[in-house]
Amino acid sequence: MKIRRGDLAVRVALSFGVLPGSLAAATWTVCPAGGGCSFTDIQSAIDAASPGDTILVLPGSYPAFVLEKGLRILGVDPSLVTVSMTANPPSPFSPPVLPATVRVNAIPAGQFALLAGMTIQVVTSPPLPYSSVFCSGNPVAALAVSNCAGAVTLSNLNLQPGHYSHGIRAEGNAAVLADHVQVSASQIVGSVFSPTCYYYFGSYSGECPRAGVFSAATALSLNSSSVLGMTSSSALVVEGSSSSHVAGTDLTGADGTGFAAVCIGGTLGLTTIGSRGGHGLEARNGAAVRVARGNGVAIEGGNGGTGYGGASCPCISGLGGNGVDASGSSVLLAPGLSILPGVNGGFPAVCFPPPTPSPINGSVVTISPTPLPGLELTPVLSSPGGNTTFEVNGPSGAQFAVGVSLEPAFLSIPGIGGPLLLDPASLFVAFSGTLSPSGSATIPIAIPPNPSLSEGVVFFQPAVVNATAGGVELGPAAALVIL
Repeated sequence: MKIRRGDLAVRVALSFGVLPGSLAAATWTVCPAGGGCSFTDIQSAIDAASPGDTILVLPGSYPAFVLEKGLRILGVDPSLVTVSMTANPPSPFSPPVLPATVRVNAIPAGQFALLAGMTIQVVTSPPLPYSSVFCSGNPVAALAVSNCAGAVTLSNLNLQPGHYSHGIRAEGNAAVLADHVQVSASQIVGSVFSPTCYYYFGSYSGECPRAGVFSAATALSLNSSSVLGMTSSSALVVEGSSSSHVAGTDLTGADGTGFAAVCIGGTLGLTTIGSRGGHGLEARNGAAVRVARGNGVAIEGGNGGTGYGGASCPCISGLGGNGVDASGSSVLLAPGLSILPGVNGGFPAVCFPPPTPSPINGSVVTISPTPLPGLELTPVLSSPGGNTTFEVNGPSGAQFAVGVSLEPAFLSIPGIGGPLLLDPASLFVAFSGTLSPSGSATIPIAIPPNPSLSEGVVFFQPAVVNATAGGVELGPAAALVIL
C-alpha cells in the first residue's frame, strides 16, 4: 500500500481549524437540572440558537424535539445521551398517534443539520395477546427527516423505534448522510388475533410493518451501519426518483409472526396466518441504489411466520423475505456481498408450501464487475489530541483519494460513478495512494491538540479509479465529529 501524505498533517489541521462559521458561532450546552448548563432540554437550546451554532448535549435523558434550522446537535455518546418518547396506540383497533421522537424538517438551502452521539427511542408496549392494531394513517418514526433543502447528517446514533414506528423515515429531502447508525426495532413474538382472515388482503394485522430505514424521494448515503426493521418489515426501503449509496452496512429483514384469525370459509373456526418476513433491501418506483461491500456486510431476508389451518380452514404460511427485492428500480451490487433469503414459515402437511424466497428478486438488479469504493472511519467521535483511522476499500491495486470538506452535499457529476457528497467550495484531497492487493488501505490520523477544534465536524469521501469499469467511482461519506 502506497500513501502520499505530503503536507497531510498541515492540511488536516487546517481543515479542522478553518471553520469560520463554527468558530464565530455560539456553542450552547444542555444537561439535567443542576448541571450548570445553558439549558436543561434540547428544544429550548434549539429555539435560542442561530443557524451554524452548536448544541452540546451532556449525559442525561431528554424529551422529544423538533429541528428546523441548520444546527449541530452533538451528544457526547449514544450510551450516555437518550432522547425518548413514550407512545402507545390509543386502542387495539386504532393506529398509533405519535409524532416522531426527533423531527428534522425544512432545513433551508445553504444550511445543514447534524445529529450525532445519542440514542433516539420510541418507548412502546407490544400488542396484547389476541389483540390487533389497525395499520393506517401516516407512519411515524423515531427520527423523521422531511422537506429539507439543506443536507442532513446523522452520525453515531442508536435508533430504537419500538413496535409501531420506522427507525428513520426520510421523505422529500435534498440529501441525508447517515454514518455509524444502528437501527433495531422491537420484535413481536407469539401469535396475536386479527378479526377476520380477510385481514391478509386488507390493513388489519398485529405488527404494522415499518422499515428500519424508509427513504422516499431523498438522496440517501448510508455508511458503516446496521439496520433491523420491526416485525415483518424490510430493513431498508428506498422508493421514488432518488439515488442512494450504501456501504459497509448490514441489512436484516425482520422475521414474521403468526396471527390467529376467525376463518369464515368452510367450517367456522380459527386459523393461524403467518406474515411474511421482511426483505433486506427493498427498492421500488424508480429508485437507484448502489451497494458497496465493506467489511463483513450481509443483506438478509427475514423468516416467514408460522401458519396453521386445520382440516377445513385455509392455511397460509408466511413467506420468507428476499435478500434484495427490486421492482421498477435500478440496483447495483458490489461483487462478493453476502445476500441471503429468509426461510418460509412452518406449516403442517395439510398446507401447500409457499414459493421459495430468493437471495435476489428483480431483473433490474446487476452485479458490478469490480468492487465499489467504501470508507470506514473509526472512531467517528473524537477529541483534540485524539486519533482516528481511515480504511478505504475498492478494487485490488486501484488508485484512490479521500476528499475532505467542511459541509456535505449531494451532486451528480456526468461520467462519475456515484454522487459527490462534499461541498465543492471547501473540497480538497486529504490523502491519496494505491490500494493493496486485497483492495484496502488503512491510514491513521492524529488530530491536532488544539482546543479550538472542539465541536467541529469534517466530512470525508473516497474516490477510486476503476480501470475495469473506466472512470472514477465515489463511495458514501463519513463525518468526523470533534468533541
